[in-house]
Amino acid sequence: NVQNAKDDVLFITGALSQNSRMIKRLLDDIDNTNIHHFFRMDMTRWNAVPLEQKYFNLKMIVLDDFPIHNGDSQIFQKIVALSKSQQLPILYIQGPRGNLTAGEMIRSAYPDFIPKAEDSEVLMNISTQSSWLETSDFDLDQLPPQNRSVKWILNEKPWLAYMDESVLIANKNSFYLVSLPALAESHFKIRMKTNLIVTQLLQKVLLHAFHGNQGFLRLEVNGKSFNKGEMIELT
Repeated sequence: NVQNAKDDVLFITGALSQNSRMIKRLLDDIDNTNIHHFFRMDMTRWNAVPLEQKYFNLKMIVLDDFPIHNGDSQIFQKIVALSKSQQLPILYIQGPRGNLTAGEMIRSAYPDFIPKAEDSEVLMNISTQSSWLETSDFDLDQLPPQNRSVKWILNEKPWLAYMDESVLIANKNSFYLVSLPALAESHFKIRMKTNLIVTQLLQKVLLHAFHGNQGFLRLEVNGKSFNKGEMIELT
């Protein structure tokens, strides 16, 4: 039955980390999808070679800490070409191995996003001002300051920014970028206070990229805004 065919999501991990497990769990929560996870086992070997198979219902590509080095260029260019030819969203999630080489590769495909080297010892606070989240019940003060070796500059206001106005979450056309290398670490720090803001933020971006504008549902409940697929509590 074609109507019941599941959507395919490509999930490509350049270096497995705690972030990978968290992202995979959130992807698994999206209804009616097959998640195809490709991950590098060492510098040259993958569990399976990405993009060798054809997918008939490809809906989204998620890049977890990929690309990392120049050897990734060929696969990355194929991913970009596939995304553009099939108008697929790409969500890049910067991970612990993120670096300027990877940044320049991404910039070559998406020139609106400009990578700049950052002192990884410097902690940067997150701005609590976000028009994207103004109708959401997120307490951005709960997000701990972050270390980054690469920061991203966009010539327009990101969905969510650091205090230096660099990107934490942004979208341009079909490319989404999340610059939160210590994603899982931040989640576990806050979880001690029973706050799930990191997973909720990531879930919100994933669902936005997955549903896009087609069939995208925005629901207002008690003055708060929710995306299609988000969990809500009715009181």
